[in-house]
Amino acid sequence: MRLFSERPYEDIFIADIADAAGVAHGLLFYYFKDKRGIYLETLGQVTRDIQEYQRPRPDEVTAEARLYGLVRRHLDYIGRHTQTFIGFMRTGLGDPDVRRIFESARREGVNLVLEIFEIECEPPPILRAALRGWVGYLDELSLHWLTHRDVPQEEVVQLAVDALIAGLRSAAARSAEVPAMLKGLNRAT
Repeated sequence: MRLFSERPYEDIFIADIADAAGVAHGLLFYYFKDKRGIYLETLGQVTRDIQEYQRPRPDEVTAEARLYGLVRRHLDYIGRHTQTFIGFMRTGLGDPDVRRIFESARREGVNLVLEIFEIECEPPPILRAALRGWVGYLDELSLHWLTHRDVPQEEVVQLAVDALIAGLRSAAARSAEVPAMLKGLNRAT
């Protein structure tokens, strides 16, 4: 994970991975088959780690605090795994296995936001579409932030939260079910 976080995929060789792990090349081939297998496992681990890292903290008692915390922790995590995130976003989506991991991560992102708002039932399609769109927006905003670093992190957090709230307001205006689901986030309703 460290190597894929620091260098682009194409600049890493099995020998680098074996040396970093302190194992023989053959052991890597036995468990992962090839560099792509190691990379896929790394991406899967990164998505599991970030999903766990994004979870609300006990001191985040309001939906708004949990939302800000999610975005801050997202940026903190990808800031430490820059090359992995950039590679995930830019180069791997043509690969069906990477695409599957990517899609799973986006679904989990939507589900995490639903948890933040304590929505336990299936949301109306307009709300799910708004949340899916926001998760994509967050990915692209994060990619821009990582590659340029010309906007302060806290401003990026605020952009992300404002974009979600705008999307939620739009969904609430189009579905009578949505406002009641967004309890705890008065700015959205």
